[in-house]
Amino acid sequence: MGKKENPDDLQAYVNLLVEHQDRLRAYIYTLIPGSQHVNDVVQNTNAVLWQKRKQFEHGTNFLAWAFNIA
Repeated sequence: MGKKENPDDLQAYVNLLVEHQDRLRAYIYTLIPGSQHVNDVVQNTNAVLWQKRKQFEHGTNFLAWAFNIA
């Protein structure tokens, strides 16, 4: 059976994801300025960040990690 995620770690990850949404959106906008697809790319990036959440090392720079994935 798979290892369960620690609810505290999961909540901490959700908090990081929510806290950095504006900066993530701004960064993605710099990659595709003027594009009508910024919201779609942000949504897709959030989906990938969620799928890879177990790869994030708590205590490291979340935003740098997220930008690398974006």
